[in-house]
Formats: sequence, C-alpha cells, structure tokens
Amino acid sequence: MLLSNAVEIGRRLTETKELVPNGEWRKWLTESVSYSRAGKRGQMVQRCTI
Repeated sequence: MLLSNAVEIGRRLTETKELVPNGEWRKWLTESVSYSRAGKRGQMVQRCTI
C-alpha cells in the first residue's frame, strides 16, 4: 500500500469516528472495515502526526 493511500484511509477513518456515536467506534470498525484493529489505529495515528 502506498503511503498516500494509508494517509487517506487514516483521514477518512478519523473523520468517520467523529460521526459514530460515543462508545460505538470499535463495533462500527469491526462491522464495516476489514483491516486489523492495530492497523486502523496506526493509520489514524499516522494521519494525526503528519
């Protein structure tokens, strides 16, 4: 995966987290995204640090 793709995925996940009701984020990720939890967290952290 290209770095730019990972950054875009992280950006979209970060934006989506703002829309998901409080306490429902992990459930939403499990049901909606086929990446590992660690990978999702890493992409979000990467986006926040760039």
